[in-house]
Amino acid sequence: MPLVFQPDAEIYTNNGIDVESLLHLQSLGLISFQATKHGGVNRTNLPDQFLVSYCGRTLRLTVPEDGNKWFPTGKVLMTSAGSEIASIFEISEIPGFVNYVIDQWKRFNPTEVPITRIQTTTPKHHEQNTLATHSLHPI
Repeated sequence: MPLVFQPDAEIYTNNGIDVESLLHLQSLGLISFQATKHGGVNRTNLPDQFLVSYCGRTLRLTVPEDGNKWFPTGKVLMTSAGSEIASIFEISEIPGFVNYVIDQWKRFNPTEVPITRIQTTTPKHHEQNTLATHSLHPI
């Protein structure tokens, strides 16, 4: 699952991702890009706790028992074709990206994004994920 919150943010533009490149990927049928300023993609019906993995790093997220079970994931959805192509590439971790994502999630009003705890761990077994294939796992 791609996590693109603000395509004009330095974390993306410094790594060759911008609105033009996202529109190009969309024209090729690899992603669906929500180009509107306030639009975005949310994961819904999440469990109380779940893991988010990126390049061998794992975030454990907890939402309140009485909270809404949805979570923002940005402005991009990977298509089936895009997921297939992304799965053949191995991409190195982008320095600062995990902290950027955590900051994006924290900037939302806690009543809208009910995160009560974010814990960063490094798994014993290296799990290869890429910017294009983040994963959410219930625990």
